[in-house]
Amino acid sequence: MAVRRRSMVNSGFKTTVGLILLTVGFLATLGTILGFLGSFWWAFDALASFRVQYAAILLVCGLLYGLVLARGAALLFIVLALVNIGVVVPLYLRQPAAAASDAGLTLVSYNVESIGRRMPEVVTWLDQTTADIVFLLESSEDWEGPLRSSTFDVVNELPVDRRSGILVLSKMDADVSLMRLGRVREPVVRVETNVAGEDIVVYAVRVKAANTETAAVQHAEVLEELAEAASGELLPVVVMGDLGDTPWTHTFRQLAGDADLVNSLDGYGIQPSWPAQMPFGLNLPLDHMLHSRELTTMARATGPNLGADHLPLLVTVGLAG
Repeated sequence: MAVRRRSMVNSGFKTTVGLILLTVGFLATLGTILGFLGSFWWAFDALASFRVQYAAILLVCGLLYGLVLARGAALLFIVLALVNIGVVVPLYLRQPAAAASDAGLTLVSYNVESIGRRMPEVVTWLDQTTADIVFLLESSEDWEGPLRSSTFDVVNELPVDRRSGILVLSKMDADVSLMRLGRVREPVVRVETNVAGEDIVVYAVRVKAANTETAAVQHAEVLEELAEAASGELLPVVVMGDLGDTPWTHTFRQLAGDADLVNSLDGYGIQPSWPAQMPFGLNLPLDHMLHSRELTTMARATGPNLGADHLPLLVTVGLAG
């Protein structure tokens, strides 16, 4: 009798575990498939951002489900995990073009919207980097005091009709102008500078994430106009900032394709930047740098957690050989 009860308990435990694994695996399967349909609906495109998470969940569910219950469903989960891995792995396999020389331009983009009272710490860190030009996204007039002690020059003014915008700090010549994109008139900074003696154009941008129907329309409009502006430039172009997208979304791929830009993540992997407080695997790469094919990424890294929701992004760009 005791053996029979133990058998029933074991059977019930397996059934419970199996149902949990099946439910979680099904949700990850749904997200995997719908994420490929981002061109049809913004919510599907949002699901595409979690490729790394889907891969991990489906791999675990597949292995455990195969050990506990049926192998058929387990095989399906593992196959779909490999599909997600196949989407992510090219960031590690594709390599940037060789640089024409050792001369490069180091750019920093940092969304400091929720930085709090750690502004002096950020300024100290920036001074310790090799940055030539810095873009402080979502910065306000509160930064003027801490930046007085910086080794950088503030080379632009914030939009008068906004509580925050993009401050440009530079150690070199930089011709700065302000653009407005989309019906929301999103401020975008255009900077003419040079790398290795060649003139280039850098667009610094912060695009709000597409988390509602209205926000998705505005998000797409800004990126479409940004692609149009970048593709119309006669000089090599860099687009840098918080795009509110991961590399696997339809809107991100459309921006890169329409403007014929290369993703600086190629050869460097995922490098997630948001939320800054989360460990690797629970955060997403939302901060980006893309560039024309005449340029190449010489170095790329995220900086330390200095109190904002995002990590700073540091990229060195040079002329392609």
